[in-house]
Amino acid sequence: MAEKISKVKKTITEDEIAALLMLAALFFGIWLRLTPASTAGFPLNDGGMFYSMIRDLRSNGYALPAFTSYNNINIPFTYPPLPFYLAGWLADLFRIPDLTVLLWLPALVNILTLPAFALLANTILENRLKTALATLLYTLTPLSMDWFLMGGGLTRGLGQLFLILTCWSACLLFK
Repeated sequence: MAEKISKVKKTITEDEIAALLMLAALFFGIWLRLTPASTAGFPLNDGGMFYSMIRDLRSNGYALPAFTSYNNINIPFTYPPLPFYLAGWLADLFRIPDLTVLLWLPALVNILTLPAFALLANTILENRLKTALATLLYTLTPLSMDWFLMGGGLTRGLGQLFLILTCWSACLLFK
């Protein structure tokens, strides 16, 4: 009987550990990033201004307005416009409220930073286990998500995603 058990006993490989760590990173990353959006009901912190900016852009026929209507104090519309266009187009395309887009889009963009970070880590570390561990640590680091999940995360999140992808591309370029 003991011989049969020892034959069945299998050692876990480094690649299997790496796969488990990567799955844990994705599971916890998705859960941690979607939970605030599902419980808040309104974009956190500076969401009101970004909501106004999306509405201003859409009501102006997608031409950039000079100022946002937020609090009627003529704040210049100087934020990078891509996130506002993206939010407005998604709202129009899927016929969903701007508020819903502003609540969920930053979380979804922040989730996309996880595989982007894994690409960057793999390029730098060149080891699947170290890459998976680095990705898990990045996933669980509060500063990798807090500022990117609130209302202003609409612009900050895309900036973070593009920064990580740019770093990955630069690493590939110089290798």
